[in-house]
Amino acid sequence: MPQLEVTPEAVKWIRVFMEMERRDPKDSGFRLGVRGGGCSGMQYMMGITAPKETDHVFASEGIRVLVDPKSMPLLEGARLHFLMKYQGAGFVVMNPQVAGACGCGTSFAIKGEAGAAAGEATAATAAAEALPIGVAPSGAPHAEGEHSHASPCSQ
Repeated sequence: MPQLEVTPEAVKWIRVFMEMERRDPKDSGFRLGVRGGGCSGMQYMMGITAPKETDHVFASEGIRVLVDPKSMPLLEGARLHFLMKYQGAGFVVMNPQVAGACGCGTSFAIKGEAGAAAGEATAATAAAEALPIGVAPSGAPHAEGEHSHASPCSQ
């Protein structure tokens, strides 16, 4: 069974964003996906969307995190958290599948076999429904598998 940890802080902020967008958790969820792009080859996609039949659904406190089938192997064992610091705030994905990140922290490379499959993986989210969010805000403390860099990247 696929594994994705969603921290209480992430749940709290997903709820805040859903309320701001006037979205009902009964018919919407927070989509987390992976798509090709950026300096290192892959980027996270995040946004509030309607669930799809093929989604992997991770529920916590009435909030659902939705992951499409192509992104799930690239997010296996990851942890979704929301980090607030003086330098910025945002969702942070601590992903054991990540081999490295680009200088600006908005894209990453995948390890091993998952990396070979990554060329085919795209988020199942329409561009109008999802917003690419950096791997971590600049200046955030680093945990193993978490990537954050302050230098700009040329894409």
